[in-house]
Amino acid sequence: MTIKEELLEFKNHIDAELANRISTLTETMSAISTSDISSEIAALLATTIAGGKRIRPFLVKQSFILYGGDPEDTAALQAAVATELLHIFCLIHDDVMDRSVVRHNQPTIHAALSANRYKMSPEAEHLGNSQAILAGDILLNLVYREFFKATTDRQNHAALLEHFSRTVEEVCIGQLIDVDLLSRDSYEESDLEEKNTLKTAYYSIIRPLQLGALLANHTESFELLERIGLEIGIAYQLQDDLLDVTSDTELSGKQRYSDVYSGQPTMLLSYLKSNYPEIHSEVLQYRQTNHSNEVESILNELFEKTGAISYAQKEIHKRIKNATNIVNEFPGVQEQAFFKEFIGLLAERER
Repeated sequence: MTIKEELLEFKNHIDAELANRISTLTETMSAISTSDISSEIAALLATTIAGGKRIRPFLVKQSFILYGGDPEDTAALQAAVATELLHIFCLIHDDVMDRSVVRHNQPTIHAALSANRYKMSPEAEHLGNSQAILAGDILLNLVYREFFKATTDRQNHAALLEHFSRTVEEVCIGQLIDVDLLSRDSYEESDLEEKNTLKTAYYSIIRPLQLGALLANHTESFELLERIGLEIGIAYQLQDDLLDVTSDTELSGKQRYSDVYSGQPTMLLSYLKSNYPEIHSEVLQYRQTNHSNEVESILNELFEKTGAISYAQKEIHKRIKNATNIVNEFPGVQEQAFFKEFIGLLAERER
């Protein structure tokens, strides 16, 4: 079975597990309150688990097995579920902060509430945002419930909890930097690099790999996992930035140029700022504007003629090459084989 097939099989499995957890959460919320807002939030939470590539929980489970964990041990799957629920929590709050109205071709929670339940209120946007924040908080509570179930019987429970909590802290601090960058027309390259390192490299690649290894009581490869994860993670983020300006909305599930419209600093915009400051200023004029075919055509031309797309492609290739070189430093044949396949999967990414 190829790694692509393994990921698809795992995705189907964990999707069922996530649906089960949300179903149980819905029952819990119904037992606490019979209010219609509680049931509506529960229903909206159920829609948030649709879509998603499930890369983070996949890395938890694969790393656990790679470093000697029993494939039948349910703790790894539970920890993987907690990892993905954490990601869904982050997306709910991110969508509020980024003003995103679509996620995986579905209305985001705050947008759905503002447009439907609160559409007659002058405070519709505020009310939708507030309820989405609370929905995320409910989910974060479920995250820790699941993580405690997965790890409470492990001898290294304290170390596992510390590792997981560090992941939460890192992604939230990365988001603090992210939000702050939205307030600036000018920012340091190091700020953007730190944000991407915390929000993507550590959160999406390094910490999931290390969590799986730690569940298997293996820490010897932590440094190598960090080094290869950094290269893979930055490549992954660059792909995100590139796909924002090149991918089809139907395929990606996100509006094209959503980073530009939300004013999100990306490596492509950073490239424009450093090399084409006048064009960078022109692109920034489209922040907080509504999407249109005319605006998309203008942005297409600006990103193409400046070489921003070519720059991103070269940087992705460089990071993937760096990661491939690190593969050979892993002592185990299985480790090397896994990371070669995973890097290959990343290189083929289309969404």
